Amino acid sequence: MVKKLLKHELKYYIRIFIPIFAALVLFSGIGRIVQLFEPLFNDKTIPVYYILLIGTILIVVITMITALILQFIFSIVRFYKHLFSGEGYLSFTIPVSVDQHLFVKLFSSILIGFFTLLAIIASICILTSGDLLVELIKAARYLIKDIIKEGSELVFVIIGIYALYFLVSYLYSTLLCYLCIALGQLFNKARIAMAVVFYFAHYIIMQVGGMALSILISFGMIGLSASSDISNMERYAGVFESNPDLVTVIAFLVPLLIYIALSVVYYFAVRYILKNRLNLE
Repeated sequence: MVKKLLKHELKYYIRIFIPIFAALVLFSGIGRIVQLFEPLFNDKTIPVYYILLIGTILIVVITMITALILQFIFSIVRFYKHLFSGEGYLSFTIPVSVDQHLFVKLFSSILIGFFTLLAIIASICILTSGDLLVELIKAARYLIKDIIKEGSELVFVIIGIYALYFLVSYLYSTLLCYLCIALGQLFNKARIAMAVVFYFAHYIIMQVGGMALSILISFGMIGLSASSDISNMERYAGVFESNPDLVTVIAFLVPLLIYIALSVVYYFAVRYILKNRLNLE
């Protein structure tokens, strides 16, 4: 049943995003064709060429941004309509658990997000095919060689943390929206408005909490430096100065762990509401 539900979910996304992906590739192809006609323009008509090229590139960029935004919006709308609107009566009559419903929603959202990124990469390759694409590949190759030549032991760890950070950030943002929708449906009226209120309340709490945490850490560091031996502080500072990659790992690892912890909390909060406090009336 989960496979059928996932198949049904993906069909929903395919109907919407195939035209968007096709438009993205089409506009990129038009931009590439415009570049091929550059030799036909002379000094007097070259402004026309640049107008056409810049206009096409702008259309491609706008389409990319639109695809990314719509991908996230439709995943949230799908969650709401399928579980909290009139469709919820049907959704919860099929032999699928709450965890399976959430898995299908999250997995399909991540999958369509991945294909959106692939479509964007493909459109960039089409638009920059030729000398520009070759130069980009050369630059990436030289960058990788330099990184390997430096012998950084943490470089692959950093790359893995980057990838995991973006994945977890996406899950965190999605589950946050799920939680706000679930909290909003606890009310009998203005449920969507209440979901928006919860979202902004969460944003304010996180900003204030982050600021307070930063202040506490700053005062803690000041107190630590005042109470600790100066030689020890200099030794610790030397470790970070000699290992800049370690600073990068810590800078991304700390928020990554926070996002993971919050995502787990949000998931179980949504799960609890769906199992025990669901209100479809």
